[in-house]
Amino acid sequence: MDGFDLEAPEEMLAAHLDRLESILVQKDAEARRLKTELDLRQLYVNELHAILNRQTRQLQDLDGRIRRLELPTELPAPTAPPITARIRIKKAF
Repeated sequence: MDGFDLEAPEEMLAAHLDRLESILVQKDAEARRLKTELDLRQLYVNELHAILNRQTRQLQDLDGRIRRLELPTELPAPTAPPITARIRIKKAF
């Protein structure tokens, strides 16, 4: 033949394909790592949200109790008139 090696282009193409496959595997691994990190951060945000909601409820309860304590308190009107007891003491001598 004319000295042109047909194997060289095929080997070069195979090497490029191997390199591209390696890059894709690395990118896929990086995408999985980032997805896992995102999922963990979302769990953390959800937990913080739940904690803040719980604290909000506790603060609202506390605020309600404080407001009730600050209200002027009136004694309830007696429902029955007071009873007067009469005691007779007898002298023993």
